[in-house]
Amino acid sequence: MPQTDSSLLITTPIASLVLVDDDALREKLALRAIQVPSSLKQIIFSMRSAAYIDGLTKSYDLAESKGISIAFVMLRVLIGDIALAKLAATLSSELQIPNDKAQRMAQEIEHDLIGPVAGELNHYLAGQKQQQAASAATSARQAGATNVLDLKQQPKRPLPPPIPRLPKP
Repeated sequence: MPQTDSSLLITTPIASLVLVDDDALREKLALRAIQVPSSLKQIIFSMRSAAYIDGLTKSYDLAESKGISIAFVMLRVLIGDIALAKLAATLSSELQIPNDKAQRMAQEIEHDLIGPVAGELNHYLAGQKQQQAASAATSARQAGATNVLDLKQQPKRPLPPPIPRLPKP
């Protein structure tokens, strides 16, 4: 059996939940990680992802401890907490690195890890948004908001005819 580096165990995206102090939030994030499609689970639970993240920390001259933060950001992207478009900004703020360095790192992550499963990620996140919208509408109805007009669902009315002009005297 091959020997594994202990830093790889902690930089697996799912293992990065050790950064979360709140037990209830940690459980919620773990449950959401389990509910993603199988191709995304392979990234979240994979030792290959951990090795990739470990390699990123070395190639960008970051401390090994920063690998956990990268893994946690990756987890949050894959479960939909962070939009892929905000990956670079999040890496910059979480790792406290310059924006250009974070942008390059985000491009690598997007190309190497997320690129092969981008279609499934987008499909999963679109489904999540639909579920959230449906649950928000249901909770609004349950809260008593039955007489609320949803302007997004209303058909467009035709424009009224122009006001006739009075003849000049």
